[in-house]
Amino acid sequence: MLPHTDDKEIYFKYIECCARLGNFKEVERVIKETTYYDAERVKQFLMDGKFSDPRPLIYLCDMHNFIDDLTKYLYNTKQMKCIEIYLFKVNSSASPKVLGTLLDLDCDESYIKQLLLSIRVTPIPELVDNFDSRGKLRMLTTWLEARYEERIQEPALHNALAKIYIDSGSKDAQEFLIKNTYYDSKIIGKYCEERNPDLAFTAYKRAWGTCDDELIEVTNKNYLYRMQARYLVERQCEELWGKVLIESNPHRQQVIDQVVQTALPETKDVDMVSCAVRAFIDANLPNHLIELLERIVLHNSDFADNKSLQNLLILTAIRSDSTRVMDYINRLDNYDGDELAKIALEEQSNLFDEALCIYKKFNMPVNAIGVIIDKMQNIKQASEFAEKTNKPEVWSELAKAQLKLSNLSAAIEAFIKANDPSEFENVIQLSLSQYEADDLVNYLLMAR
Repeated sequence: MLPHTDDKEIYFKYIECCARLGNFKEVERVIKETTYYDAERVKQFLMDGKFSDPRPLIYLCDMHNFIDDLTKYLYNTKQMKCIEIYLFKVNSSASPKVLGTLLDLDCDESYIKQLLLSIRVTPIPELVDNFDSRGKLRMLTTWLEARYEERIQEPALHNALAKIYIDSGSKDAQEFLIKNTYYDSKIIGKYCEERNPDLAFTAYKRAWGTCDDELIEVTNKNYLYRMQARYLVERQCEELWGKVLIESNPHRQQVIDQVVQTALPETKDVDMVSCAVRAFIDANLPNHLIELLERIVLHNSDFADNKSLQNLLILTAIRSDSTRVMDYINRLDNYDGDELAKIALEEQSNLFDEALCIYKKFNMPVNAIGVIIDKMQNIKQASEFAEKTNKPEVWSELAKAQLKLSNLSAAIEAFIKANDPSEFENVIQLSLSQYEADDLVNYLLMAR
């Protein structure tokens, strides 16, 4: 009848008969080759019968995923050898479920470890999960380290090892999190947050970009602003800088303080510095930018001579804190003097003394006397400057200024010292109303 029916009752009766007659090969064949029987009923029958040959039950439970029930039955009936046969010869991938059930049954840990020693290939994520969910992850240490030595790259394996090292307080945990490239940073970082925020930072940092939000959150929550600042500088990400320096961030000031006081002064990389400076500019933080640049340019010898940073420091001071400009001009030497002087002379700046100081420092006397005459309108100071520099081109500028003021004698004296006859028509014209014979003769002789 069997080949011509799918009646579950007939199949069950046939299995029952074969089992009671001791024909376990036939029971095994029917279980393997057909699906017309009631698997739950057959399983219960085979367990209740406690037959001498457990193979039909093993195959049935394996086929229909009754692994927990099978493990409990074999353990409770003290058929440990059958458990080993099932794991090592029938289905090693069922190891996670079998071992998990044995843990639930309070099986001796040494026996479980013994089983683990003989298992090499098994679904690692499932195995780890079964032990981890029962708080027994540390039992897997030796097994996991053996797989690690085999260079298996499964993230679950490396996640588990990381958790074990973290929980054990091992000194190797930090090094493992830094050097290992296979664990999941999000998972391990989250795992560490309540246990060890420093290690959480290390895990998130290792992801280098994919866990930035988590890194910022954990460092803010645990006041690890210095670590966050160093990461921002090293990361060189404008988008990340923007998130941290946004005005609505309640932690912004603490982070800025650490960037300015610690992170940037420590760095030797000009690209890191440039990125940070751009971020402060984009966030419209001129006062903080000045403080930052002072730390780098005035107190960090590696960037003391950086022309771009010196320019930026002086320019920022001109725009936002003019009281600092003169000090910077005097202390620094490698900046674009002419350009910065022009900016200082702009209407919105009106930093005439500072512009004059720049021109003097960069040996641009014609520009300097131009500032004294045109911007400061101090002819006496201009005369003193011309006397001090005693350069023809400077005397020439002073002479033209005196001529405009109708100071004929002073203009002639300056033109003679400059050996400049270019304004002879204007000098002669002015002499019609201010006839100074001796002075005019001297000028005409020089001009002739």
